[in-house]
Amino acid sequence: MASCDSLSQEALIQRLETLQAKVAAQEDAAKEVHRLLHELQVHQIELEIQNRELREAQQYLEEPRDRYADLYDFAPVGYLSLDEQGLIQSINLTGAALFGRERTHLLNKPFSTLLAPTENQRFFEHLHETFRSLRKVSRRSS
Repeated sequence: MASCDSLSQEALIQRLETLQAKVAAQEDAAKEVHRLLHELQVHQIELEIQNRELREAQQYLEEPRDRYADLYDFAPVGYLSLDEQGLIQSINLTGAALFGRERTHLLNKPFSTLLAPTENQRFFEHLHETFRSLRKVSRRSS
């Protein structure tokens, strides 16, 4: 850095203006950092509030879900849900017990393999009619 004694008044003024511009730029940068920090703190608070609300909603929904699971799983009647291909999507414990298998061994397996071969045609006709129709379809055993 050159000694200030050897600089002209004009050079000193120019150097002073340069330093002032640098200080102003640093102050602007500091203000921007503070603004961003404040913005991040506000977003953090909003996220914490949303997380608390989500946890409360989750707790609120878990009780009926657990009650439904108990009613479904431990019903004295076998329940199962099939997809359009006749694959077992869900089955309760009573349903699995009726077939003498664990539930995990029945999921995503064709229901038709659990029927007597003579019943497969009727089953697939009923399945097709059920998924094709918008109304309730039921069949009674003959």
